[in-house]
Amino acid sequence: MIMSRGLSKSLANVSVSLKLAIGFGLVLLMTLMISATGWFSNQALIDRGDRVTAIAEVNELTLQLRINRMRYEDLYNAETAAQVRSTLDELDAALQTARNLLRSPENLQLLDVQIQATRDYRQSFEDMSKAIETREASRSQMGENADKAVDQADRIEAELLKEDNILAFNGIVGVSKLIQQARFQVRGYTYSGRSDFEKDANKAIDDAVTGINTLAGDISSTYSPMLQQAIAGLNGYRAAVGKYRDAQAASKAALEKMTTLGVSMLATSNDLITRQNKSRDAD
Repeated sequence: MIMSRGLSKSLANVSVSLKLAIGFGLVLLMTLMISATGWFSNQALIDRGDRVTAIAEVNELTLQLRINRMRYEDLYNAETAAQVRSTLDELDAALQTARNLLRSPENLQLLDVQIQATRDYRQSFEDMSKAIETREASRSQMGENADKAVDQADRIEAELLKEDNILAFNGIVGVSKLIQQARFQVRGYTYSGRSDFEKDANKAIDDAVTGINTLAGDISSTYSPMLQQAIAGLNGYRAAVGKYRDAQAASKAALEKMTTLGVSMLATSNDLITRQNKSRDAD
C-alpha cells in the first residue's frame, strides 16, 4: 500500500512530456514485439513452403526420369541417353537442395535413402546402356559372320556349277538352304527375345555346320579352305548369338532394378510431401 502510494506520488511528480515519452515507448515496444512475432511466423511459413516446393521438385524429376528412361529404351540413341543422365543430374541437385532445407532426423533419413536410390539408379542405367551397346554390336557381328558363311557357299556353288557336278552342286545348295534357315531362326530369336527361340537358332546353326562337314566328304579337297571359312563364319555367328543373349539378360536385369528403384523413389518422395503438408512449424 505504501509502495503504491509512493509510485503514484512519483508519477504525479513526473512531467507530462516524460509521461508521454514513456507511454509512446511502451506502445512502440509492443508494436515491435507484435511485428517480430508476425515476421517469425511468416518466415516459418515461407520456410515450410520452400521445403514443400523442394520435395515436389524431387517428385516431378523422379517421374520425368521414368519417362526419359522409357524413351531411351524405345529409341536407344545418344539424345535419349543424354536426357536420362541430365535428369539424374537435376535430381541429384534437387535432393541436395531438399536436404539443406529439411531438419528433422526422420525426413533427413528418408532423403538419404532417396539419394542412395538415385545413385543406384544411375549405376543401373549405365549397366543397361553398356548391355544394350553390347547387344547392338552383337547384331552387327551376327550379320558379318552370316554373310561370310553365305559368301563362301555362293563361291563354292558357282564353281561346282561350272564343273557340271550335279550331286555336289545339290549338296552345296542344301548347305545354302541350311544357312538361310539358320538366319531365319536367329532373326526370330532376336526379334522375340524368347529363350526357346534361341535353342532353335543354335540348332539351325549347328545343322548348317553339320551340312558343311558332310559336304566336305563329297567334293574335292580344293574347296576345303572355303568350307573352313564358312564354318568359321557360322561359329562366329553362334558366338554372336550368345553375346546377344547375355547382353539381353544383363539389360533386362538392370531394367528390373531401375523399375523397382523408381517405384521406391516415388513412394519416398510422396511420403515426404505428405509429411510436409501435415507439418506447420518444422520437419
